[in-house]
This record gives sequence, structure tokens and C-alpha cells, in this order.
Amino acid sequence: MHTSRNARSRTRLTRARILEAARQELGRDPDSSVGDIAEAAGAVRRTVYGHFSGRAALVEGLAEEAARALRQALAVPEDHASDAVTELARFVLAVWPVGDRERILLCLALQDLRAERVDELLAPARDMAAAIIARG
Repeated sequence: MHTSRNARSRTRLTRARILEAARQELGRDPDSSVGDIAEAAGAVRRTVYGHFSGRAALVEGLAEEAARALRQALAVPEDHASDAVTELARFVLAVWPVGDRERILLCLALQDLRAERVDELLAPARDMAAAIIARG
């Protein structure tokens, strides 16, 4: 059981290393190949393909990480006692670091993901912003 846990941990670490390399490489050159990403991750293409079926799956993995980070940033309890301007400022300050870190997804998402998937990923932030604006 201990060996199985170590293997799962190594698998998660390898996946995370590949995704970070993808974020860096695609940020540097949006046309980076799976081979470029594998090299940046210190892996071979076969390892990358063991985790992701291709470039689109890598972008999807990045998008899923970004969506998770966005949900965490938005998990701060709303302060309905504050005015809408203050609440909107809090919202922007919470979301900004995620947007900054994941900015490459803005151009890749349109290229590599379906529009419906992009809408789904951004829905929590859009809904929260709309609610704050409606209150204002």
C-alpha cells in the first residue's frame, strides 16, 4: 500500500511538472509542441502522452487548474454589509492573481477549447461579478 501511495504521489508530481512546463512554454510561444513541453518538463514525449492525449488535453488540464484556482479565489465569503464598490474591489483583487498566472489561457482557450467549455470555466466568476454589479 505504501508503494502504491508513493507511485500515485510521483504521478501527481509528474503531471503537475508537465502542466507547469506547459504553462511556461505556451506563455513563451503559444505554438509550442508537446515535444517542446516535454523537454521543458524534463520528460520524454511518451511521459507527457501518458498523462495527456495531446496538446488540446494539456490545454484542458491547464484550464481545469485555472478553474480550480478561480473557485478557490472566489470562495472568500461575501460581505453583504459592504457596498457594491468595495465588494467589486474585493472580487477584482481575488481574481486578478489567477488571471495574471493563467493569462495564456485567454488566447489558447479560444484556439484549443470549445466555447461552451470556456463559458463553463468562467461561469463562477461571471455570476459573482454579475451579482455584485446588480447589487450596485
